[in-house]
Amino acid sequence: MKVCLLNYEYPPIGAGAATATEAMARALVRLGHEAVVVTSAFGNLSGWRDESGVKVLRLPTGRKRAEACTIREMAVFAARVALQLPSVIKARKCDGIIAFFSIPCGPAAWWAARRCGVPYIISLRGGDVPGTELGLARMHRFLAPLRRMILRGARAVIANSEGLRQLSLAADPVPVSVIPNGVDTARFSPATAARGDDVFRVLAVGRLQDQKNHTFALRILAQAKARLAQKLEYHIVGDGPLRATLETQADRLGLAPNIIWHGWTTRDQMPDLYRSCDCLLHPTLYEGMPNVVLEAMSCALPVVVSDVAGNRETVQDGVTGFVRTLGDEAPFVEALTDLASNPESRARIGRSAREHVRAEFDWDQVARQYAEALRT
Repeated sequence: MKVCLLNYEYPPIGAGAATATEAMARALVRLGHEAVVVTSAFGNLSGWRDESGVKVLRLPTGRKRAEACTIREMAVFAARVALQLPSVIKARKCDGIIAFFSIPCGPAAWWAARRCGVPYIISLRGGDVPGTELGLARMHRFLAPLRRMILRGARAVIANSEGLRQLSLAADPVPVSVIPNGVDTARFSPATAARGDDVFRVLAVGRLQDQKNHTFALRILAQAKARLAQKLEYHIVGDGPLRATLETQADRLGLAPNIIWHGWTTRDQMPDLYRSCDCLLHPTLYEGMPNVVLEAMSCALPVVVSDVAGNRETVQDGVTGFVRTLGDEAPFVEALTDLASNPESRARIGRSAREHVRAEFDWDQVARQYAEALRT
């Protein structure tokens, strides 16, 4: 089968959904399918390229930053892809479309499906579902008729977590199924040797924006620092509009000497970054199903996460990590100090995390389910 995957972000730009698109495309190729990705251009990356067996078309949108996309850039992508997608489907003889995000990618999938007579799937990712982000409520109300038309026209609407499915059902009367994200457990593997220094390293991965709740995380780290016997290092991977604000907050909390700002990091560097740390802190405000949590667990890292949809479906509290309710910093601080003070427990939880993702989250299995949904 020849499958077209549609996402306005694809590595090296974008975050979790971009990573998921790449992983699914490569898994489809491994399963014997042909994968064609249509996405945004960035820098020197434009036009057609062959990337690890995946045919990738990058369309100019004027995108300026790897880690963030403006509303205008999304709108330009939606317009350009709507114009070009039907010809791509016909030229590549694609059998179906997987569109990541109902908005901005869904309208082009709907249009191309009507023009070319092929089915499409909508893969809900989080921000495209009403109720995940309060700041988008007005936009979601305005776009509701368009969004519902797109969802009703799809062969399948798929959420990556049960929590996201429930939010979608509450907003739009369209059936939704669940297929979780996956993780490449061969690539994201545990460290082979223990470190000998007396440093507790905490990792954060994600855009520096409100959703990821970095200001809350810094308050947690400041309290944990005062209770740790070891030196604390906080490794922040990502960039975004809150960088300056977070630097000021870190300085005020006395955390500046403890923070390593890695900025926007390539995917090839990520496995070693996970392996270099002792746990992942991820107190996000909302999630579909977080790739970074799956990747950290696959590298045998215990995770400390917020009790939101996606996180709670991924992490088994007290077994593969800790799930804590937002609003109260103390339970997060306690979880971090427990991990820091008990290396044996930390290693045991990490091993359980690794075993859990190997058993439950596999990209080939995810891609196989999406391909089957297109056929059905």
